[in-house]
Amino acid sequence: MADKNNFNCNFKENVGKVVVILAKKIAAMEVNSSCPLFAYQPEIPESVKKLRKF
Repeated sequence: MADKNNFNCNFKENVGKVVVILAKKIAAMEVNSSCPLFAYQPEIPESVKKLRKF
């Protein structure tokens, strides 16, 4: 029973780490591109602007 609890805990931690990594990569990709529609460009938060490459 203890092994199953340990597995669930490790699984949740690993999935959480993957979600964080993916969220950061997607945010960096989005901040370095512009909206294809000329009429709407949402305001970018300051914390995401730090990920800009230009």
